Amino acid sequence: MATADYSQPVSDLLRTGTHDAHVSLEHSKGAGWLVRGELDRDEYVRFLIILWHVYDALETGLNQHASNPVLSPSYNPTLLSRTAALASDISHFLSVPASSWQSHPLAKALLSSPPEPLSAYTARLATLSTAQPHLLLAHAYVRYLGDLSGGQTIKRRVAKAYGLDDDRGLEFYAFHQPGSGTATGSLGDMKRIKEWYRDAMNSGVGDDQQLKSALLQEANTAFTLNAGLFSVLRAPSHPPKPSLTLSPARGPALGDPTTPTMAQISSAPPSPNPEHDDENKWVTNVPPPKPLMDVPKDGGYSVTSVLTFIACVGLAHFLIVTGGFSGQRGYEKLVKVADFVGIQI
Repeated sequence: MATADYSQPVSDLLRTGTHDAHVSLEHSKGAGWLVRGELDRDEYVRFLIILWHVYDALETGLNQHASNPVLSPSYNPTLLSRTAALASDISHFLSVPASSWQSHPLAKALLSSPPEPLSAYTARLATLSTAQPHLLLAHAYVRYLGDLSGGQTIKRRVAKAYGLDDDRGLEFYAFHQPGSGTATGSLGDMKRIKEWYRDAMNSGVGDDQQLKSALLQEANTAFTLNAGLFSVLRAPSHPPKPSLTLSPARGPALGDPTTPTMAQISSAPPSPNPEHDDENKWVTNVPPPKPLMDVPKDGGYSVTSVLTFIACVGLAHFLIVTGGFSGQRGYEKLVKVADFVGIQI
């Protein structure tokens, strides 16, 4: 990592200064399973329960120190808090009331023997809340901006993987429109929330370079702790079926404050070097289409290819006759069909 420039705003400093930790997190197996929607249903619920304990510790600390001058500008639990949303999603998956999900065997088993990375994460947050509450800002930055960015892509994958409709079971990824409190925000709203949060961070930290240095170190610690959570995820019980998937090396992960939104992706200009665009392609495992009639090396055609060709020509003739096309229009359509099946007339 290059030498940090502590003269820049803290939001820029954390974005550039956590790059290596972010890349390392992206390449973890657990992050890949989550991003691609490959986790078994019970394992995904287990991960939500793990996240609930992390957010409960983080947001308890933020609430206790809401008046801290470093934290107060970005303190907005109505807009950002995730604990209640996670409880709602967990209860939906477990088919129990939101008030009783912690009594479910899956939740009790996790709490009775919590994974070491979860214990380390919550212990770190508790220590900061007691001794250095201003450093909770680094953890809030990694978690909240990650949920606002890469979390939105994960939301779509999770919805498809577990058959979720009408956002039920997806409240963790939903942020409300600023000022509304109820209406679900759009991608544009997510962008505005992130911009507001970065400005609020910069306001709370100011030009204190010693504080910036401490926050940068703590943000990298937050990425390491999040990587620990992914390390305890259990591998999918069945290999995933071939599908249109994100590249494992490029997929956004939780804790990713820099992943572009879909709106930004769709508005990006064409690449000046298309031949070098492999790493940016979303589809990574779809073979190129085969020609309609494969020609074997011995120069002959297979029976299947010949029958396919005859069927295509017959269909073309049927469409032309039944469609009432004749003369020049019929000829033009025949040419198009011939081009499609790979012959010249």
